[in-house]
Amino acid sequence: MQTCGTPPHYMAPDTTTGSVTPPRSIHHPSHSRNSSCSGSEGTNVASDSPQDDLEFMESNSPQEFSPDSQYSGHNGHLSVHQGYSSSPDLQDAYPPYHHTPVRYSEPLFWCSIKYYEFSDRVGEPCNVNRNQFTVDGFTDPSSGDRFCLGTLSNVNRLRITEDVRASIGKGVHIYRTDGDVYIENTGSAPVFVQSQSCNLHHRFDTRTVLKVPPTLRLQVFYMEDFIVYLQQQIALARGKYRAIHDMMSLCNVRLSFVKGWGQDYPRKRVTEVPCWIEIFINGPSQMLDEVLHRVNPCSEPCDSK
Repeated sequence: MQTCGTPPHYMAPDTTTGSVTPPRSIHHPSHSRNSSCSGSEGTNVASDSPQDDLEFMESNSPQEFSPDSQYSGHNGHLSVHQGYSSSPDLQDAYPPYHHTPVRYSEPLFWCSIKYYEFSDRVGEPCNVNRNQFTVDGFTDPSSGDRFCLGTLSNVNRLRITEDVRASIGKGVHIYRTDGDVYIENTGSAPVFVQSQSCNLHHRFDTRTVLKVPPTLRLQVFYMEDFIVYLQQQIALARGKYRAIHDMMSLCNVRLSFVKGWGQDYPRKRVTEVPCWIEIFINGPSQMLDEVLHRVNPCSEPCDSK
């Protein structure tokens, strides 16, 4: 198996060593077979579409990772594993954080997945609690470790959408380890991924869409980077929540099947793509909610909802 990485002329962001460490992945044995996935008729999401939540809509031309462009890993850029605790606290030199630590709480479902056809959300969100999960195009009933898009119906489905859905096949494998999240393309057609966490890590433009060919995988969320960046934003915000609130976009990953989007494509926005999914990573977003309530609890609502 090959891992997608960054070309050698890119370097990971410079970060200061933090006292907070990312949580280990926690499995819920009592719910191991209860990932929640179901389908229904397509619904328009003009008022609830992900594009309303994510600042960056237009994407740069997709960059393709090849087996020759491997990334060697963290290479010591972050040393937050020192003093690791299973329930890390987020503390900062600026009040009120030093006496109200934010503890990471593992949610029951570590991510939720929504499926879209153009700007219409089809089916209900799929809530995932297993550390390894598959999204494919087959028609088997969705289970604790699979989200089968082939079972979802949409009375307004277009022919181009039918053609793309027929090419999804084995789809993608999503998994996490130590808080990091990876996507592996297990199908026979390319997928296109927009991940701000990945783009920031590799110093790409945050709007960049990455083309992931079959058999390759891409890390789409970096927990260590997230923790360090959150610490930096708390220090810079000095009681202002907007910079921290904007970090919610780091918890979002968009993935389209077969058809890409971007500056050099006819489809400029993800909502112009026939088939795509949005993956929302719940644990880090809950941590941001906790921080936001401490930064400015008496001001306007400022959580991820």
